[in-house]
Amino acid sequence: MTTKARRRERYAQDPDYRANQRARCRAYYRAHKQEINERSRAYYHAHKQDIQPILRRGQLKRLYGMSPADYDGLLAKQDGMCAICGTPSEETLCVDHCHATGIIRGLLCRKCNTGLGCYEDDPATMIRRSPISEAARVTAPAPQRNARWRPAPCCRRRARA
Repeated sequence: MTTKARRRERYAQDPDYRANQRARCRAYYRAHKQEINERSRAYYHAHKQDIQPILRRGQLKRLYGMSPADYDGLLAKQDGMCAICGTPSEETLCVDHCHATGIIRGLLCRKCNTGLGCYEDDPATMIRRSPISEAARVTAPAPQRNARWRPAPCCRRRARA
């Protein structure tokens, strides 16, 4: 058995040894926190192109339970366009999913994803109101903003309980 394997086994079996090792690691990190963070930042910026796909892959799996191949398949199925407005996007499309069930509904551009969020994830309400807003845009003049202007209630950040 190698030395490394013996240490690993002792760490797994001996709670006192494990507590001592963890305390040593915490003390080292506290003493060298700034230089550790600087090294990490420098490494990230030097290898950003290699790291970002790995982070994206983990994010897709963790948040939506899908692989990059699943994402690419959905993107190809939608011909690289937003599922709501149908415009191609230069940026990565957002994964639209039901927050209650977790079911993926499609890929959206950032504008449609934000708009859908303002309508509390109800695409039917968003679609129902779109002709109204289109008609209002054609007939009504642009509102004059004053010093007391605030965004619509649907676009304000809600306090999470």
